[in-house]
Amino acid sequence: MTELQIILLANGAVALGAAIQGSVGFGMNLIALPLLLALDDKLVPAPLLIAHLVLVSFLSTIEWPQIDRTILIPAVVGAIPDTVLGILALTLMSRDAFVVFTVAVLIGGIAAVALRAKVLRTRGVVGIVGAICGVCGTTTSVNGPPLGMLMIGGSHLAAIRPTLAVFLWLSTVFSLVALYLGGRFTGSTLALAASLLPGTLAGLGVSKLVLRALGHRIAPRGVLLATSVLATAVFIVKEWVI
Repeated sequence: MTELQIILLANGAVALGAAIQGSVGFGMNLIALPLLLALDDKLVPAPLLIAHLVLVSFLSTIEWPQIDRTILIPAVVGAIPDTVLGILALTLMSRDAFVVFTVAVLIGGIAAVALRAKVLRTRGVVGIVGAICGVCGTTTSVNGPPLGMLMIGGSHLAAIRPTLAVFLWLSTVFSLVALYLGGRFTGSTLALAASLLPGTLAGLGVSKLVLRALGHRIAPRGVLLATSVLATAVFIVKEWVI
């Protein structure tokens, strides 16, 4: 596969993830991560996180009055220290260990999407969920599903999108700083991130059309389950079958 083909396919993966996150509030990296890993390891975590930062920068500028600060503040507080733990884990893991850990995170993310049980939303619980997001975001770039499913269990979609957008923006910045300090953020990282921006912006545009057409009638659980299961299956087949 040529470099141009890899970039085109990578932009398709990012566009799909961005369209879904822009529509339901989270899920870009849960979908894009396994597809990008199947194409080229160098596309994650930092390049994907930068593309994700661009997306949430746009999303966090909308619907500010709808943000649920009782969720946002403790989640951010929980994410900060575990970002450090995430870069330490990434530094110590071998390539094989990283693949196994990534598959576990993806399956855990899918399980979080599939769960229907409501979780008690105390500050402590939200802080723990934020910490999980911090670790997973720094190591694999998947930092949305735990908090997203916590909110889906008891929040309106109108509040989920802006609250998660701001949390994901802050969490992604924390992770990128940790990756830079850990020596995993170089000039080539920025070049790879730039190559993913067309897909990111295209997905954002699609999400706006979807929201205009469907409003809040989108079923986030069903959409995320279908796409994330398929994307994870592609990665597993590529790593362990083919």
